[in-house]
Amino acid sequence: MCVANGFASIPVSSVPPPPQGCLVGSRMYTHYLRNVYVYDPNNSNNVNEYRYIFGSDYSVPQSCVSGGNVFSGPSPSGSGTVQIGCDLDKTDYASTVHNPSYENFTVNCPLDDHIGLLLVSSVALTLFYFKKPKQDASDLNQMAK
Repeated sequence: MCVANGFASIPVSSVPPPPQGCLVGSRMYTHYLRNVYVYDPNNSNNVNEYRYIFGSDYSVPQSCVSGGNVFSGPSPSGSGTVQIGCDLDKTDYASTVHNPSYENFTVNCPLDDHIGLLLVSSVALTLFYFKKPKQDASDLNQMAK
């Protein structure tokens, strides 16, 4: 969000709750972390600009997302609503870039990014189990002697 009029601001309490996700490149990030602001120098309870920050630790391919719309919120310039941007893992507004925030979407892919590790682990454990030498009754008799 970029505001041309530096004197306009809105109360921090008017900043809407975070959107559902942040689209960066071809991935939708869904782990919301915090908001970052540019505070009004004349009123510390108001902000001139704001952006939502999401964590880069969980995302899904954009192809797994259906529905939804770009997230909008009140414009600090007082001119209705504007698209509110988002970014990943930032701690201050100055270091952010505008990526589109989304709401009201559904994630359709049943498997997340970590399924590959789970599948490899399962196969490895299965192979280990079947390769483990089995003891039969004759081995137990020899051990008892």
